[in-house]
Amino acid sequence: MRTTTSFSQWQRQCIRWMTRLGMLVLSILASGESIAYDNTRDPPFQAATEGRRFGSISVHPDGEQWLITETVMKNHDAQSEVIWLYHLPTKSMRQYQLPGAYQYVFPRFSPSGRYVLMSRYPVPIDAGQKAFRRALTQSEIVMMNTDGTGFQVLPIPKGRIFMPVMSPDESKVAFWLAKKERPPGERTILTNFTVFEFDVSTGSTRQFAGNFAFYEFHSLAYISNDQIVLGANGLVEGDSFPHQSSDLAESQIFFQKRGVKEILNRSYTEFQGARDPTLDSLGNTYFKAEIKHIGISIVMQTIRRKFVIWRVPGSAADILKIYADPTGNYLAVLYLLPTSYGSPVRRQRLGSIALFDVKKEIWVNVMPPLYQTADLIPVFEREISTTRKFN
Repeated sequence: MRTTTSFSQWQRQCIRWMTRLGMLVLSILASGESIAYDNTRDPPFQAATEGRRFGSISVHPDGEQWLITETVMKNHDAQSEVIWLYHLPTKSMRQYQLPGAYQYVFPRFSPSGRYVLMSRYPVPIDAGQKAFRRALTQSEIVMMNTDGTGFQVLPIPKGRIFMPVMSPDESKVAFWLAKKERPPGERTILTNFTVFEFDVSTGSTRQFAGNFAFYEFHSLAYISNDQIVLGANGLVEGDSFPHQSSDLAESQIFFQKRGVKEILNRSYTEFQGARDPTLDSLGNTYFKAEIKHIGISIVMQTIRRKFVIWRVPGSAADILKIYADPTGNYLAVLYLLPTSYGSPVRRQRLGSIALFDVKKEIWVNVMPPLYQTADLIPVFEREISTTRKFN
């Protein structure tokens, strides 16, 4: 009798659990979301044995050309930021011969691929952090044709400007602006990053949306002509949810619409440490996260709101950034090598570039030629900048 009663209780428990599971499945199906991944093995990948100091990548709409930044050592151990135009099919590379006396950072193709935008700041005359901080206050945005012609400085007030990106209709340029310096000795130099926007037709510059500022910025992209997706950490200004800069377990991906002063919308909160969103032209969104029982992963949300998760190879798990090919065929991935470089005083970790084929789900290493072998693309400046500054 006790055995029969126990079995019946077990049956009822199973029915309850099956009902809950069924409700969960129905809920997932109703929302249009599903998750697919392979967590059975570490993906095969031959990581690089030697690294370089790559900084960022932008993929042309044709999927064949990359803009790559790299810090190289030149005369007398001086560092210089180099902007490459890398052709993926032929593995050939050319260097933009940009106007001197400036450091150029964060180059990006425009949505059509016709233009290249980047921010620049004067090379500090003196050594030391004080001179470097002063140089950053003179940052500005430059724009040119992809072939190097038509170089010009956009009439945007100078300031601590970073990561300019162009709207899909190429009528606006959004960028991060740091509004505050941190005291010497802190982990970072700048903080209170806010998104501003430049109107190409009117020449006006204004804050993109509400009075929100972040401790750090990671990425920025338009998802439509009036909406942006941004990767940032630590809300330090604005009436919104509490978000501490040290809370790295939460999602660091936000969506915002131009002029909307309401609470920022944080998305992908179900993924631990979701960050660095990047989009293709098909409507898919990619980001990196740490998935339970899988590890460091790349997540794709399709235009139909389905999620696909790919485990990152262990040898490339220390990801710096991911960049989507606009055609949707692959991701360019910047990752750090486990080795170090330089003297103990100036020890630096080097990185390499991996390509993840989204269709075939395979990883391959990409190593552009050395800068000494690259051909030059001459660039000539046409100065139209303004002396205005941000308050």
